[in-house]
Amino acid sequence: MLSAPKPCRLCKKASEQGKDLCADCAKLPKAATSQSTRVHDEVDLLYGRVRWLTFREFILHRRPMCQRLVKGAECRNPARIVHHLISPRVDMSKFVDADNVLALCEMCHTPEEGTPHWRAGIDYTYIPCAPPQIG
Repeated sequence: MLSAPKPCRLCKKASEQGKDLCADCAKLPKAATSQSTRVHDEVDLLYGRVRWLTFREFILHRRPMCQRLVKGAECRNPARIVHHLISPRVDMSKFVDADNVLALCEMCHTPEEGTPHWRAGIDYTYIPCAPPQIG
């Protein structure tokens, strides 16, 4: 059974059937394609905590479709990733701030840690939602 190509895990371009890297990224040295690029620190550990998991579920429930605007049009893919505009490594107070996160699909998610340069109405659709009651 054929399925749609998945995005390359490095550059997000379409990859070949059954591959996690596109043809260009597959040619890179092994060290450049290592998945260990994420910093494992105290902020990284917060993503496994109940507070984040509850917040993530709330955001994806309130914003089920990708919020990214591509060439002025809304992306039509279901959202699977909650992305921070301002990285919690820059401002920890915005870690579970509903106005600081976007619901994105895998294709639209950027590997950058935070995208404060993205603008509502130009780079993404702004969808307000009341914050969840998290203890």
